[in-house]
Amino acid sequence: MKNTPLVSVITPTFNRAKDYLLETVDSVLAQDYSNFEYIVLDDGSTDNTQALLSSYVDPRLTWSSHENIGVIRTVNKGFQLAKGEFITVVNSDDPLLPSYISKIVEYMLNRPNLLAAYPDWIKIDHQSKEISHVRTYEFEYIDMISRYYCFPGPGTMLRRRALELELGYDGRYPHIFDYEFYLRLGIHGDLARFPEILATYRHHDNTITSQGEQALIDERFAMLNNFYSRSDLPENILKTKLQAFSNAYFIAGLSYLDKNKTKARKYFLRAISWYPFRTARNAYPLGKSRKLIWKTLLPL
Repeated sequence: MKNTPLVSVITPTFNRAKDYLLETVDSVLAQDYSNFEYIVLDDGSTDNTQALLSSYVDPRLTWSSHENIGVIRTVNKGFQLAKGEFITVVNSDDPLLPSYISKIVEYMLNRPNLLAAYPDWIKIDHQSKEISHVRTYEFEYIDMISRYYCFPGPGTMLRRRALELELGYDGRYPHIFDYEFYLRLGIHGDLARFPEILATYRHHDNTITSQGEQALIDERFAMLNNFYSRSDLPENILKTKLQAFSNAYFIAGLSYLDKNKTKARKYFLRAISWYPFRTARNAYPLGKSRKLIWKTLLPL
């Protein structure tokens, strides 16, 4: 259809009107690319989000509010509303860089087999000051699962076909829903890195509590168990199971290293039992941390 936008940008938001939402919305509407729709979904905010969004007069921007249902269900709602051939999710605190849409869409148009593409990005602080530049990794599906590391990050652009193959995020994984989605998607075809900084990720000072940390760890292993129980996994992916679990246990150990050395030791031992003598050397991108395992395994 002639009037169908080529790109759909989705922003879920909850109580961000007083700090980051304005900057993010402006960064999307200022893109040097015009053929897109911008869908902002207010997930039951109690601040002045609706007033802020009502102040915009731009035919590309549509917004709506619903009761608080969480980010996963909100984004999945956005996926259902999106009309574009290319679809991206921009978090309400992560503004885009000016040429994001035009550059990544051109990249994907020239590579029709790609299901998704992701750029490099900048880590910013609460004042939008740069903390560091993050160079993402070239996409290798086997590496993404065996090394237990999510390669796509902020600014990932999906082709519509991706959401026809895998219908959005899984609510069982509130902390790692994006990684779990890309693992499912990678079974069907190629993703790729776009080697240019086009997106941002805002680092917040809040940390996960001990209880939250354990919930995240449990979620990781539930996801891995479910993933490897799929009946459609090719043999080369099934062979990554030992290394994937080993690296997941290694990451769990690192998360407890400064909080609870007994738990860290337990997870490092499990990492070694899953992939003996190779765990730390093959952990990715945490290989330089291998000495931490042996230090932690010494008598307490």
